[in-house]
Amino acid sequence: MTCLPTALWMMHKWYLEKSGTPNQKPMFDNIVNVSQRQFINQGSPMGGGVPGQELADLIRWLRLTSENIEISPPSFQRLLNAHGPFVYIESSPIGVVSIQALINSAPSARNFSHAVLITGVIQKQSLFTIFFNDPGTGKNSHSEFFDFVANTHKPAGGARSMVIYIGR
Repeated sequence: MTCLPTALWMMHKWYLEKSGTPNQKPMFDNIVNVSQRQFINQGSPMGGGVPGQELADLIRWLRLTSENIEISPPSFQRLLNAHGPFVYIESSPIGVVSIQALINSAPSARNFSHAVLITGVIQKQSLFTIFFNDPGTGKNSHSEFFDFVANTHKPAGGARSMVIYIGR
């Protein structure tokens, strides 16, 4: 369950670099540091590492927005053009659309699997390539789009998946 706060942190760092904004809330860097050490916090809605209040504060401060989008290259490109990198939730509990609902349901949600940061989609002829940062490996990766959504990062919601982005 540490992939979501780590992906959110990566998105936050991207925004700071793009906007030239100094990191006014370095305390949020601790969210990822705690997650990476797998610190067990029994009161954490993320189940295995992130104090729920800290994550809720980060979400509020970043003014994060969530929605379910169609799983298609044009949908991903539209979101990237409008908001920059976004967090793609592979599997979230059915019907969960808000970030807070996702966090609240995380401890009991067996079908929440992984979150990655989508950083780009390019098209060469009829082939789409998706670029992403995977908090699980710590690596920048790319894959053919339809292989990505059909095999390695398949959404639980069928043709739609939850995404989170900075709504500024």
